[in-house]
Amino acid sequence: MLHDFEDQHRAVRRAAGWHGWCRSRWLLTLVLLASGGSMARILLTLAYADRIIDPAGMSAIQLSLAESRYPSAEQRLAFLPDRIA
Repeated sequence: MLHDFEDQHRAVRRAAGWHGWCRSRWLLTLVLLASGGSMARILLTLAYADRIIDPAGMSAIQLSLAESRYPSAEQRLAFLPDRIA
């Protein structure tokens, strides 16, 4: 009777181990597929970024303000919102 219990217990542990292993393989597969899809989406977004943002009406400038007139950083930052439309 003791041997029957031990055999059953071993069989249950083996079955649980097998199912746990199969479940972890499926979960790993899903994680890898999801991360691969996310990476592909990011790469496509980066590849077509020039089509998403149209730089035709944009311009960039470098602006330096006189420290005698705008001595603090707060004054220099306050200058910008008034001038930029």
